[in-house]
Amino acid sequence: MGALLRMDQASSVADFGDAVAQLPSTWNTWTVADVEGHIGQFASGQVPVREAHRGTFPVPGWVEKYEWKAFASGAQLPHGIDPADGVLAHANNLMIEPGSTDFSRVHVDSAPAFRHQRIVDLARATPKHDLASYRAMLADTHSLRAAQVWPFMQAALGDGAGLSATARAALSRVNAWRFDATADGPEAALFFLTYRHAVVAAVSDELPAPAVKFFLGQRYSTNTADLWFEDPAHLVWDDRATPAVETRDEVLRAAFTRAVQELTEQQGADVNG
Repeated sequence: MGALLRMDQASSVADFGDAVAQLPSTWNTWTVADVEGHIGQFASGQVPVREAHRGTFPVPGWVEKYEWKAFASGAQLPHGIDPADGVLAHANNLMIEPGSTDFSRVHVDSAPAFRHQRIVDLARATPKHDLASYRAMLADTHSLRAAQVWPFMQAALGDGAGLSATARAALSRVNAWRFDATADGPEAALFFLTYRHAVVAAVSDELPAPAVKFFLGQRYSTNTADLWFEDPAHLVWDDRATPAVETRDEVLRAAFTRAVQELTEQQGADVNG
């Protein structure tokens, strides 16, 4: 409680940083500003230092080399005050690069930082922010993942030849999409459902069902899966259970077809309705 009281009574970013360093909680990230125009970002808590492994996957904890030797806290955790570009943001992203030696290596895994990058882009796009601009940032639905991955899906699907009329109409909608995941259009659902079906198809012949479930449950897995779409001949697209050599384009056409079928069954065939 003493640390929380000091945080509440801090009169500057630096004072807040000193106070939050005393907070013995699990990991939290704090982004603060003071009336003098200073900004800062701090991590709090006591985080185990894993010398022999990354912490991504389970390890045999009964083996001595995997024991936690120490806990990082306070100034050992990532933090910064008044960055040169004047922008601080956080969206469950890595606070430092995994190879950095500036602080203790307390985390190396994260989902792709699309949301963080979008916040930074929006922050830099406006010279001086107000409540309206912050409100717009909070309500923003632009998907940088879709903007990055869809062009490869589009290349695989081509002009939609061989697809059903409903699928071709759906493809036209996504091709015209500006990558805003709004609730009143089918584009985001088509994209993400196609993405999921393609990734499941890619790994299901490589992994047993429980491992596929584990893989999909790890938000970090998309760091890898996003890159698969860039290579039409990546080995992951081949179904090892068949004598043929499948490619990205075949898998994506099947995934898109399945996505359209599922959404048609759930919401109807009128993609413009």
